[in-house]
Order: sequence, then C-alpha cells, then structure tokens
Amino acid sequence: MMPKILIEFGIIGLAVLLIPLGVVLALAGFRRRQYQLLAVGIGCIILSSVLWWRTGHDELWVLDRCLDAGGRYDAQLQECKFG
Repeated sequence: MMPKILIEFGIIGLAVLLIPLGVVLALAGFRRRQYQLLAVGIGCIILSSVLWWRTGHDELWVLDRCLDAGGRYDAQLQECKFG
C-alpha cells in the first residue's frame, strides 16, 4: 500500500511543478515568438491537467474494474468483494 501512496504523491507533485513551468515556457515562447517553446509550455500545462484528472479519478477506475470482474465494491473499505 505504501508504494502506491508514494506514486500518487509523486504524480501530484509532478502535476504541481508542471503548471508554473508550462506557464513560464508558454509566456516566454509567446513573447519571443518561438512557437516551439510555446508549444512545449502548452504541452506541460495539458500534461499537468491530465495528471490532476487521473489522480482524481483513480477510485473510479478501481470501481469500474471491480464491477467488470463481477464483484461488489465496498467504498468504506475501498476493496472489491466477490460472492
């Protein structure tokens, strides 16, 4: 359980760091008319958004896999039960 928590915190930390990096790169690319730099900045912002979305919907995917396997998801215990 501990490695999963560390991975989740790492993903959140990466998403947080990509936001200011993306904004700085996008603004620098826009001001200097370097469109590759602008594209990299926008890409960082989009990647950050995807990472935030993924962490917020992690339990949804666990629930979906449980139901697809024919189980019943216990939200309080956060586990899939069969039978």
